Amino acid sequence: MSGLRHELIMHCLTYFGEIQDRYSISSGRTELISHTGDLSEADLQTILDSIEKTAIENGDKPAVVKRLFSVMVESLQNLRAHGARSEQGNMATCVVVGAEEGHYLVDTGNPVANDEVNDLKARIERINAMERLQLRAFYMKVLSDGSRSEKGGAGLGLITLVLRSKNPIEFAIDQINDEYGYLKLGFRIDRK
Repeated sequence: MSGLRHELIMHCLTYFGEIQDRYSISSGRTELISHTGDLSEADLQTILDSIEKTAIENGDKPAVVKRLFSVMVESLQNLRAHGARSEQGNMATCVVVGAEEGHYLVDTGNPVANDEVNDLKARIERINAMERLQLRAFYMKVLSDGSRSEKGGAGLGLITLVLRSKNPIEFAIDQINDEYGYLKLGFRIDRK
């Protein structure tokens, strides 16, 4: 196992442990699904099917199920498209979905290249600072701009996540080494 791959996996498992600690019996939170490691197409489908089924079984309104499902699709697509990979092509991702009184909670983690960290932090902070109407206008501006990143996106993913979840993104970036950080994103979806 290469040194980098080992570092990425260990950081993923550490973050997974942090999230697990937040789901203690006394927290009032329930873990619904979790996944660590690489994300195959089959993994994506399994996670999405499970979350949709759980939300429906919980009696959530169709609009809540749709918002949760939409946040999950965008989050998982972002992990696959933008997460850094080891030399072997693997990614050390972490996905945990849970529930607490009145909310669904979505936590994701993935490695990112350090040269992307400052731009990413600035974009998240800018998006989090906007009122909903400003955010919609910004979405339309970015959409009409038509530019694409080297990874194929137009920068709409984070905006979409805030619009769909109706809450700011909770985030942190931990330093792994000179090349990589570990991006932790959290989303709260109201169940009303």
